[in-house]
Amino acid sequence: MKIFLVRHGETKPIEFPGKDVDRDLTSLGISEIEKLSTELSSLIHERPVIVCSHAKRARKTAEIIALGWNCLPLTDNSLYYGGLENYERVIQYNTDAKNLILVGHNPDISLFASSLCGGNLLFLPGSCAVISRTLDGEKTKNELLHFRHPGSK
Repeated sequence: MKIFLVRHGETKPIEFPGKDVDRDLTSLGISEIEKLSTELSSLIHERPVIVCSHAKRARKTAEIIALGWNCLPLTDNSLYYGGLENYERVIQYNTDAKNLILVGHNPDISLFASSLCGGNLLFLPGSCAVISRTLDGEKTKNELLHFRHPGSK
């Protein structure tokens, strides 16, 4: 299985009396995610499973990415509220997927990626980590294949 961890694109600041969950992507954020979507489409040839938090910025990020496969993302509220165990639970629920794209938020997406790969990965808005997960007997092996920040390849 390949796991693609994506932090939502650059986001507009919160407007009083607005809610964090309602923040939208900036035009730069949309542009960066469109570029990421093109890159992911060249890497993933089968329709992936895409799961995002219910926050507007994560949903919009996932919807832009999903256009590459003409599919709709699934929503899991737990990815907004945080906890590394929630990311792992979503992966475990989708073990039949060859390619799983999770769209979430900092600090948890950075912490989760770092815990899987044994490093210190800092996700800027629009960052993506590609992780290969294999089973070696009873042991799960995670390997970081690629990490990209917006504007990099």
